[in-house]
This record gives sequence, C-alpha cells and structure tokens, in this order.
Amino acid sequence: MRVWWRRGAAVACGLAVAGTTLTALGGPASSQDDQHSAVSTGRDRLVAIDPAPTTAPPVEVLASSTATAVVGAADLPFDQLHSDEGANLTIFLDFDGARVAGTWWNQQVEDGPAPLPDGDYAAWSVDADPALGDDEQGRIREIWARVAEDYAPFAVDVTTEDPGETALQRSSSADTTYGMRVLITETMTGAIDARSYVCQGTPCGGVAFIDVFDTPGWSAAQPAWVFGNALYDSPKNIADAITHEVGHTLGLVHDQQGLAPSYYSGTGAWGPLMGAPYTRALTQWSNGNFPDAVNLDPYELTPVPIPLQDDIAIIGDILGVRDDESGNTVVAAPPLDSDIAWITDAGDQDTFALGHCTGPVEVAAQGAAKGANLDIGLELLDGTGATIASAAPPTGQSSAATATGLNATVTSPASEGATYVRVDGVANSAADDYGSVGPYRLSVVGDCSPTPAPTKPGAPSSVEATPHATAAEITLTWAAPASPGSSAITSYVVGRSGATSVTVPATETSHTFIGLAPATTYHFSVAAVNGAGTGPSATDDATTAATPTTASTTVGNLTAAWVRAGRTVALTWLPPADDGGSAVATYEVLVDDELVSALAAPQNSATVLSLAPGRHTFGVRAVNGVGTSPTTTVALTVPKYASRTTLRAPTTARRGSRPTIRVAVAALGTTSIARGRVRISVNGRAVATLAVAGRTVSYRLPRLPRTARAVVVASYLGSTTVATSRVSRSVRLTR
Repeated sequence: MRVWWRRGAAVACGLAVAGTTLTALGGPASSQDDQHSAVSTGRDRLVAIDPAPTTAPPVEVLASSTATAVVGAADLPFDQLHSDEGANLTIFLDFDGARVAGTWWNQQVEDGPAPLPDGDYAAWSVDADPALGDDEQGRIREIWARVAEDYAPFAVDVTTEDPGETALQRSSSADTTYGMRVLITETMTGAIDARSYVCQGTPCGGVAFIDVFDTPGWSAAQPAWVFGNALYDSPKNIADAITHEVGHTLGLVHDQQGLAPSYYSGTGAWGPLMGAPYTRALTQWSNGNFPDAVNLDPYELTPVPIPLQDDIAIIGDILGVRDDESGNTVVAAPPLDSDIAWITDAGDQDTFALGHCTGPVEVAAQGAAKGANLDIGLELLDGTGATIASAAPPTGQSSAATATGLNATVTSPASEGATYVRVDGVANSAADDYGSVGPYRLSVVGDCSPTPAPTKPGAPSSVEATPHATAAEITLTWAAPASPGSSAITSYVVGRSGATSVTVPATETSHTFIGLAPATTYHFSVAAVNGAGTGPSATDDATTAATPTTASTTVGNLTAAWVRAGRTVALTWLPPADDGGSAVATYEVLVDDELVSALAAPQNSATVLSLAPGRHTFGVRAVNGVGTSPTTTVALTVPKYASRTTLRAPTTARRGSRPTIRVAVAALGTTSIARGRVRISVNGRAVATLAVAGRTVSYRLPRLPRTARAVVVASYLGSTTVATSRVSRSVRLTR
C-alpha cells in the first residue's frame, strides 16, 4: 500500500487525518501468509486492513440454512433474533443496509484519497434482488447463530433487531447501555465501492476500529464493516469475520505464529477466532494456546511482540460474563432441568443432580447446532463425587463448516443411589480447553427419582461469649452441632446485636468481635450452614470492659497499585485489628513522610494524584479518640512519562547533499517539557547528538551517501522522568 505523511507525524502503510492518532484492525485474513496494513486515522486508534479469503468455501457452506444456536430464537423473524434479550450491551448485526454519515470513515484524509461519501449503504444480498428473500433470511439465521455462539459466555445480546442509535452509543462512563453495529453489506452501493474507501483499495473482508467498544463519546467509530460478497456470501465466513471485527473493537489483536505479520489459520479442525479460521470448523477464542503464538503491537511498524492476550478475560472485562448455573462438585448440586446452561471459561464445570438412579443411565449433552465453540466432556458421578463413567469424543470436521465430536453421550450400565452429571469444556488434538466455552443442553434416559429433601444442621453447642479483660472486644466460641444434617457443614454464620452477620469457614469454632462500645452488653448468635441451608441459631450475651486509653494498632494489608489511566496510585487498607477501645475516626495518608489527606472512617481507600516518576513511599495511620497509630508503609515506583519523537525530513534529496531535518520531543500525559538529548543516525551510523527542551531543533545532515536510499533515525535518549522513543524516515536519493 502507498504511504502518506501528514505534517508532524509519520504513518506507515496507511493514511493520516489531522488530529491525534486513531487505530483499528480489520477482519481475518484468508491464509497464514496474508499480510495486514496498518492505517492511522488520526485519533489515537489504528486500522489494520486484511484480505478476504481467495478461495470459495465448499458448496454445503453456501446452502440456505435455518439452523439456530442452542441459545436459539426458534421461529422468530430473521430480523428479530436475540441471544440475550434484555442485556445492557448489544452487538447489532445489520443486514438491511444503513446510512453512514459524519463518522470517522467519512473524514477527509490529509494528502490521501477521498473519504467514504456520506450516504445509504446497501443491504447484503446474494442475488440481484435487493430484498432479503428466503435464501438470505436462512443464511442470516445461521450467521447470527454462529456469532451468538462465539459471544455466548458473555453478558451481551447478539441481535438482528435494530435497537436504535441510543442503545448503541455510550454517552459517558456512567452510561451502561451501549453496543456496536456491524454493517454486513456489499462491496458496491450503486456506483460507490464502499470497500475501496474503508479498506483503502485492498480486497478486504472486513475492517473495524480497535478498542472502541466501551469508549464514551466514540460513536463515530461505528459501524464495523463486513463485506458479504467478498466472503463468498458464506454464512461461516461472514460469521467468522463479524466475530473477528467485534473482537477488534473490544481490544483484541491478531493471532499469528512467529514475527512475520501473518494470521494463524489453525490446525486440524481448530482455528483461533482472531486468526484466519475460515477453513476450520471449530473456531474458539485463544490465549496463545498454539505453537509459536505471537501477538504483535499494532502501533509498531516493525514486529514488536506484546504479552499474549487472554481473549476471554479481555472480552469479559468489557461485556461481563453470564452467571454460573452450578458449582463444580456434587455438594449442593442443583437438580437437572431442561434449561440451557453455559460453560464460561476453562475453569468452569457444571455439576447437576440426577436424583437416585436405578439401572442403566444415559446422559447426552448437545451444544449449538452451528458454529459451536464448546467441545463437551461428560462424567457420571456417584454421591461421593467419584467418576462412574465418562465420555469426550475425538474432535474433527466433515467440512470447513461442520465440526464433529463436539457433543457427548455418557452411559452407565448400572447405577444405584445418588447420581450426578458433570459437564466440562475439554481440549482437542489441536488446542487445550481454554476456548472450549459456550451453551449446552442435557437430556437423560434412565430410572432416576428425585433426591430426598436435604436437611439443615442443628444448632451449635457449647456457645459462650467471653469479653476481653481490657479491650472493648468479645470472643464467641462454640462446638459443632450434634447433627450436621444431610450434608457436611460448610460454614458458620455469626452475628451480634446492631451489626450484620459474617460467615466463617467450617473449620473455625470461634470469632472475635472488635470495635465494640466499652461497658456495653451485646447479644451474640451462631448458626451452622450446609448444602441445605442455615440451621437454627444458638445464642449468648456478654458485656465489654470499661473504656481503655490506647491508640489503635496499625492498619492492615496496605497495598499500592499503579493506575496507568490518569497516572494515579490507588491505596487500599484494612482497619486496625484493635482500635484500642475507641473507634477509628480518621485515616491519615502520607506520601514520602508528608501528610497529604485525612479521610473519615470507615473509608479504607485513597487515590494519590500528580506523582513525579520515581520511587515513592506511601503510609497510612489510624486516628481514634486517644491518639494516632504507628504508620504502615508500602513503596511503589511511578513509571516515567512516555515520549513521542517527531522527525521532519525530505522524502527526496540529492546524493551528497546536506538537507536539514527538524526534530522535536514531547512528553505525553504531562505539561512538563521533555529535556535531554536526541541521537541522529543515517543508515545506522550516528552522526550527531542534539539537545532538546520542548522546542523543535533543526540540524543539517552530513553529506548523504551515494546510495539509492538513506534512513534517518532520531532516538530520544530519555531523562530521569521521561522515557525513550525513536522515529525514522526514509529518504530517496537521486543524482
């Protein structure tokens, strides 16, 4: 792709728009060898443009389909499908065309091609008829089902019903209802080739801005684009591209092998959703769980690896995760019903009670009919949690669109007593169980009657409340109930008059209440808890000692965490274990031994602003009516400010000439000036070191070599408070 520059900043393999820098990434490439192009649009976001697949999928993938996901929408109209109707967050699949105007796609690019014209862009169609007929409607159902399956573990509604602009735009950080529009359209709308505009003339299958899904006020980054006919109008290809593009808006980058800028297509039946899995039937989210996995920094022009992304965690941080229906063990396992359940991450296992079974038992688990991510493993368990039988069929594919071996059926030839089934997402021959997540439904064949009603434990025995001799605190002790009920005791609930109850582990048989009023009588209670619930309480009363005259002990568990957004330090702590008989009134916060704030109790957190880079010591002490506790301290290093080095150089110069360059360095996130030195090199040879202090510095280069091209590099060497940065320019040399 041709390269353009704008004054003051360079943009490689793309274009620039006046303003700050903006980035996005495009849809999955067609093979492991496809390259991507990085495009800066001027607003702190980058666009990487990716090719569409160059090979048509098998005919069966193109066939009309009315399949629905396990999360399904049954017989709803094709334009009213919802995966989680009522969720605050939305992924809107827009198949019937939309008006795109006033967005970043429509902005003029400095020194670049014309922007996307404001206008109405066509509905997706597989034939000459612009209306969405039965064929398109069937494909839309399958596309929706596949995308809904990819996002099934998360608290988001994948829908084909337009929720309106208000439901997609996020006005502020307090706005909890927002989403992303994906426009599935044709490459041509009348005489306008939309793809040539948004993809900068490349034959891409999709394109989207990165990390904009939950950013307030950035509705101009919508829509994400997917070009159906560039993807052979294949439901599987289109669904893969939609999931991939939305993944970019959530902050995900491409999955690849090694440092070459290419996409990993997968192996066998498996492929990563942020790679190029068009030929793989089992597509899953990834955390780099394949050989030589690499995620590259999209902001760098040369390959710079970043820590491997945990796709599910990143998406879950933004969208949230569905509630877990069941625990991992037979303790308090809920009875099996006909509802859909979900595996939401690799650590999630669902255990259900089948009841008391006699004779053979068969349990079948079925995932989504199209595009399932969940590779199911099943275990039948007895009442102790021991495995009776298990099943996890080998995974494969009958075509690029159809995986095999994902569902599972487990059979026990003979059962007697309480029986349970455990569902897990399992690994396959190509990848571990990281991305094996999604919905499923269970069915049972066998003679299983409901488990007898569980019983709660009895009241604890030997309950006694004992006051401290001098401090205003009382210790409650007890012994286990004579009857634990139908299952083991899991915890105790202890309480006192005038306060909320607390829960302690089953291994504890005492609890000390602190911070009480002196010379005051309190009523105490304790109750045992098992899988059936909370049993009756046992009680006792006691009176605290008279008022002591000491300051409190130190605060507990003081932590300091660096918050990059806003360059602040977050402090948290726990109240003193002993308040000295006088309630803590305030907490004093110190930075480098200087008092910076006094906070009213019970607040136990603080945010420290405007810290200079370097090592700092943070302290917190408690103040009660008697005095001040010793200070608890923790140290943390505040990182340096980032810097940006800019270099202006001619694009063309004569060999042997001495052109003038201009260099400036800016410190980011601060009003302070970046001071220090900038080293200038030409073709890898250092030629000068310049002093900078916030202003642009001019320098006349030595005579340029008699080569075809010279690479000029400006490297800021950093300072005590500002980090290093570098920039390069290539100068074409003429006679």
